Amino acid sequence: MRFFFFFLFMWIALLSNSQEEILLMNGKNFKGMAIDTAGVKVIFNIIKDNNKIKTKSFYRDEVFSINFDLQEKVFFYPDLYYFEEYTIDNMRMLVNGRKDALYQFKTKWVLPVGFAVGAASAILMEGSIFTLLVPIAYTGIVQIPLIKIQKESISSPDFIGNGFYAEGYNRTARMKRTKHALLSSVVGVLSGLLVYELVQ
Repeated sequence: MRFFFFFLFMWIALLSNSQEEILLMNGKNFKGMAIDTAGVKVIFNIIKDNNKIKTKSFYRDEVFSINFDLQEKVFFYPDLYYFEEYTIDNMRMLVNGRKDALYQFKTKWVLPVGFAVGAASAILMEGSIFTLLVPIAYTGIVQIPLIKIQKESISSPDFIGNGFYAEGYNRTARMKRTKHALLSSVVGVLSGLLVYELVQ
């Protein structure tokens, strides 16, 4: 009986340490366990930071791959029109570029500058309705500087110099910069309007 409980304990411990990883086409990845990969949707139990489990479903074309303990199941299938360019290996690099930009790319100056510009414009323009155009203008301006791949954000040295990785990275990093620019400038404008109203 003692041997039974010993092997049962070891089996549970083994299962608890084995985590699968799902990688989506947009670069998002989650750790957990695949529940169903045969249907129209892929069902996956995501283990959150607080160790709670959340079940999510993704359409098959949203998923690039699931990494099991000893093998990878790839869901991406090359388009017939772009088969030679977007092969599985090339798309893997592109998705990894998206992943690194999504989780590691730092917008740095975009957030503080956006807040400062929004707040200052609201106060200096004395609460004018035209202040609402500032976030749009600021978001457009931040698109001008080129995206540079930040060395500290690259998860593998094998990705350096790969064109497909750079393509995925640049697109996602630019979207992230745009989102942060719009959000920070809107918050800045609202804060500036509040300050302006309080001092009147």
